[in-house]
Amino acid sequence: MLTFLIKSVETFFSHSAWIFLLGISVFLALIGPFGSYQELGLLMRFAYWMPIVFSAYFIVQLAHSAVDKFWPSATPLQWQFAAITVFSTVFSPTVWGYSKLFSDRFDGLHTLVLMTVQVSGVTMVVGLISYFVTHHGGKQDADAAEALPRLYARLPDGCDAAIVRLTVDDHYVEVFLDDASKHRILMRFADAVSEMDDTPGFYTHRSHWVASAYVREAVRESRRDFLLLETGAKVPVTKTYRESVRRAGFL
Repeated sequence: MLTFLIKSVETFFSHSAWIFLLGISVFLALIGPFGSYQELGLLMRFAYWMPIVFSAYFIVQLAHSAVDKFWPSATPLQWQFAAITVFSTVFSPTVWGYSKLFSDRFDGLHTLVLMTVQVSGVTMVVGLISYFVTHHGGKQDADAAEALPRLYARLPDGCDAAIVRLTVDDHYVEVFLDDASKHRILMRFADAVSEMDDTPGFYTHRSHWVASAYVREAVRESRRDFLLLETGAKVPVTKTYRESVRRAGFL
């Protein structure tokens, strides 16, 4: 039950974003948004904003891990909404309780409701922008259809989802799409990868190939490397292919 918590902590402490988060904290302390400039001095503003910024980042990791753990079959859009809900539910009361230590204007449950609405709204906008920017190429228009990799021609008629990853299954290749569907094709794995043509992607294992656009992050569990994909899938990275994953910028 605590696997997703452990993964969140590992991701948080191993991530190189600490300097960036510290910079954001200093920036918010200097400009003093949401009335903090009028109510607090510079040092107190820094003491206020730094824990909020760092806790927001940690709770984002927690939300991602929780959705991966408890809803692994979620589509990318479902995953995004679930992560937004988890983040807002945890982050809003956390910030509200912490803010009460600095200002009396956060007294009363109505301020918690107001803060929850504000946090949820901002998180929803940012999350949906992130989703549509990440997946803008998931659906092909009529002009781009002719440029699809050859492997798409082997999929059933009417299938307009994008290929996320390929996996070996005996003499078959399992093709996983971004709409959570899966298709089995009788062919050699190397041929299937070849028919992805110029699609950016790489092997992570002799039996796994992933499209770069759908890699969310790399994680390490029990001394083993994995890639977490936007679809919620977790793909192993073996020592043989670790260098190719590193060159792709995910390790």
